[in-house]
Amino acid sequence: EGDDLEIRLELGTSLAPLKCQAVVVRKMSSPKGEYPEGIGVQFQNLPKKIKKRLESYLAVHPEHRPDLMLNWRIYS
Repeated sequence: EGDDLEIRLELGTSLAPLKCQAVVVRKMSSPKGEYPEGIGVQFQNLPKKIKKRLESYLAVHPEHRPDLMLNWRIYS
């Protein structure tokens, strides 16, 4: 936990990938409670333009929202 990451998100084939900074806030080697196996990240200093683009994409493609995070919000 606490590792810094650069994340590249490809949102469709015709759009340029989004590059974002994030920090690992959770690591799960096996499912525990409502949290699945894997990592949780928090975006850092997310520009408003990228935040808006990501929110718009997720509104149109709800199937790409993280599992079990029904009220997922993008924190910057």
